[in-house]
Amino acid sequence: MIRRTFMLKLSLILTLFLLSLSPQAKAQTEGSIAALDVDFGFRNIKLNTPLEKLPYLLLSRENKYLKFYQKKDENLYINNYPVDYIEYAFEQNKLCAIYIAFNNYASYEAAAGIMYILYGEPQENKRQGQDIFITWRGKKALIATSYNFNSKVGYIAIQTVDFMHRWRRIVDGA
Repeated sequence: MIRRTFMLKLSLILTLFLLSLSPQAKAQTEGSIAALDVDFGFRNIKLNTPLEKLPYLLLSRENKYLKFYQKKDENLYINNYPVDYIEYAFEQNKLCAIYIAFNNYASYEAAAGIMYILYGEPQENKRQGQDIFITWRGKKALIATSYNFNSKVGYIAIQTVDFMHRWRRIVDGA
């Protein structure tokens, strides 16, 4: 009986310890590029998730390579800043990218500011003519943002690194 009580207590302590590791790991990576690989998605939807695990998504469009889905009742705000739409892109029925579109600079700037807080300094931050490009690249995931001052349209793309490499080969015609 004493041994059984001891084992139950030990089991409870180990369980609590293991549960506590996740927030500690998150806290240790927050503000660094490593947090990008820990998050690996957006709003609790992880990249590489099979489409059948997300039955609430509705097909919005498709092309030769990808199928794009949207949530019916998606929260189209990020920290009280409106977004135009959020799309979830699937390649071979696996989530490979999440696209967030903005139709005003204030919303884009606020969202990009959140990325700085979550992931630290980007690997790329440049301005070309009327465009801004900012990129954070982890080992498994990357976030690329862009804003065009002429069209007043901005995007945040959250992608797997593997998809980014495949997409570059497609775009380059390889």
